[in-house]
Amino acid sequence: GTQYYPVLFQNLDEASLTNTATGTLSGGLYGTFLTGVASGEIINAGTITGDTGLALSGTTSATILNSGTIEGTAGTAIAKGASASYDLTLDTGSNLIGKVQADSGDTLTLKGMGSEDEDLKGFGTLTMAGSAWTLSGAVQADTLDLTSGVLTLTGSDIDFGSIRIANTAKL
Repeated sequence: GTQYYPVLFQNLDEASLTNTATGTLSGGLYGTFLTGVASGEIINAGTITGDTGLALSGTTSATILNSGTIEGTAGTAIAKGASASYDLTLDTGSNLIGKVQADSGDTLTLKGMGSEDEDLKGFGTLTMAGSAWTLSGAVQADTLDLTSGVLTLTGSDIDFGSIRIANTAKL
């Protein structure tokens, strides 16, 4: 049968997971679940899938580097509890399928090139550090920081508290 979560990190000081391009982590409830992890790192180049693709709960802090697919088959790709925080980097090849829960304690960084059509709302900072990205869903962050490349926003719900654009970047 299907496991509730194929990867569970619970009540740890540190946790690290690398899912290579050929790897698939598939669970009934969660593809990967971190709870009570002081410092977590998830590097995903493969596929993480479950009702919720990736879940963070309790006092968890995580760095997520994604160049693969994180899929929430029930509608949420990345879920988080109120005490959890994360830094999410989307790199070339990244694909999010489902809602991404975030708040002002979370950051989003775009590297390489790509496109994303899911809503990316609630982040404290969105940093464009890649060469070319197109975001077609709703996008909201307290701060938009364009350090390089070209960021194209085509969604109808775009909101930033402040915007910084480097001389070499383009919005």
